[in-house]
Amino acid sequence: MFGFLELPPEVLVDILLHLHPLDIAACKVVCHSLYHIISNSSLIAYHVELRIAGMQNNPYCSLPVASRLKMLKDREAAWLAFEPKFTKNITVPFVPVGLYDVTPGFYLKGEELYAGARMTRSVQAIRLPHEVNEEPEWTAIDFESDIIDFATSIEEDDLVAAVKVVQVDGSQKSRLYVDLRRYSTKQPYDGVANPNIILDEVATRRGRPMVSIEIAGENLIVIPEFPVDIILRNPVPRLMYVVNWKTGKKKADPVHVSNPGLVFFREDMFLNPNMANSTIDIFHISETSVVLVKQLSFPALQPGRLITFIACRGDPSPRAKGAFPKHTPPWRPYANNPEDAVIIFAIQIGGEMQIPNDHADHYFMVVHRRALLSLLDASDFELDTPITSVPWESWGPSITRWLPAPSAAMNFITLSAGQRFVLLQSGAEFVGNDDEGGEIFEPRRLYTLLDFNPWNVMRLRDNDYKRLRPNLIRTVVGLPSPAQSTWFALSGEELPENICPRRNSFVDNVVSRLPYIKYSHLRDFDLDIHESVLIDEERLIGVKFVEVDSLDVMYFG
Repeated sequence: MFGFLELPPEVLVDILLHLHPLDIAACKVVCHSLYHIISNSSLIAYHVELRIAGMQNNPYCSLPVASRLKMLKDREAAWLAFEPKFTKNITVPFVPVGLYDVTPGFYLKGEELYAGARMTRSVQAIRLPHEVNEEPEWTAIDFESDIIDFATSIEEDDLVAAVKVVQVDGSQKSRLYVDLRRYSTKQPYDGVANPNIILDEVATRRGRPMVSIEIAGENLIVIPEFPVDIILRNPVPRLMYVVNWKTGKKKADPVHVSNPGLVFFREDMFLNPNMANSTIDIFHISETSVVLVKQLSFPALQPGRLITFIACRGDPSPRAKGAFPKHTPPWRPYANNPEDAVIIFAIQIGGEMQIPNDHADHYFMVVHRRALLSLLDASDFELDTPITSVPWESWGPSITRWLPAPSAAMNFITLSAGQRFVLLQSGAEFVGNDDEGGEIFEPRRLYTLLDFNPWNVMRLRDNDYKRLRPNLIRTVVGLPSPAQSTWFALSGEELPENICPRRNSFVDNVVSRLPYIKYSHLRDFDLDIHESVLIDEERLIGVKFVEVDSLDVMYFG
């Protein structure tokens, strides 16, 4: 009978590749044989680095494992040092409108139909550079009539989906539908039941809606929000449409929701913030139904205060059956793992009369998608199980991070990719003293990058504050040393950075303990003329609106 260590080395390696990095580390100290096998296997080293980085291997990439491993280590080192490999400026050669999206490797922006229209029928797209000598070119997707918003699933399905509203001839009705296009050809999507999916007919007098649209696997969700309902603060809930975009069939009748924001958990599960109940509502999608399975409560609000706005994002979206996206370029050895990604909530809390927004408080809440999934159990999917809201104290403090947010941050939600979250904030730089000895500060724009990868946080735990460069400071937040942990546990006190002030919004201060690394970077990247900063899994993208619109792409790998 063969012993475990008598198996061929390639079989042992294959077995070890199914283990968690900590288990591999434990195996390494069991005996000399395992130590030798693990230490000399680039495949195991690559597997460990992928898990630590929160990435998935690209099975369609032909690069040798050793090359992939080096690329991954170089990429993570560049992010940890907050030092891009190169920066490239890209001109925007058209008049843009507000519609945009950032998805791995691509930036898409709506093009103004005509001067002053603020409407669009086409989306301009660019593949973002991964080498310094690349000269990216813009290409247009012409949807042939006005679009309201769009969503993408380019790397998984070569898909760009736009929502339209068109007047029905001879009636007071407008038709709400989705126009499906292939990104590669820019033509109506072939191979589906119908590239134009009709969602509903609505009264034209309700106006031109704003919409949320998200895609995961075969599921496409659209939530329209009509201006008359916003102006009148209409208590009638919004309708959410869930369809299989490949067959064109609706998964269920429209579902009533109170907020247009949504993020997929898995291909068949998504969350929708409920502003009326101050909860996160979690839904399950089957072939014939969309069912609420759980509600998670936000921290208790003060009397007279309510959530007046929530937007949310989790990038990348889950994929069909967890498969790696087949349209990923072969030169990219890996991509962010959706399960490891964080979900960002941008939250505004105001008075019942919403007067004015200056009196509102603004926050970000950050949580890992995997942590939210772990809150679900089999009983949540039993149809006869009553839905009760889980109190904030029972689920939230240990897995979330609450941060005060600038009001301007409510305008952009493409601020996260994988486990990283970026903000552009106002700051000031000390430049000297005046004749009377007073300090002189000049206003600056400040990049703040937050890294919620737990492995990176632990790696830097003993080096929790470091000035990497004159204008760059790296700080570990929310992770006390072992000695501090013991003291806080015995004293019952909380780390000061884990307390988000209640301001005028909450009954109590909000405690949240998800640790992270904070990078504060001033001025190095021409920040004074960036209006916003976006992120994908390989880059930061500074957006400029000075004279000629342009992008500064900062590539990390």
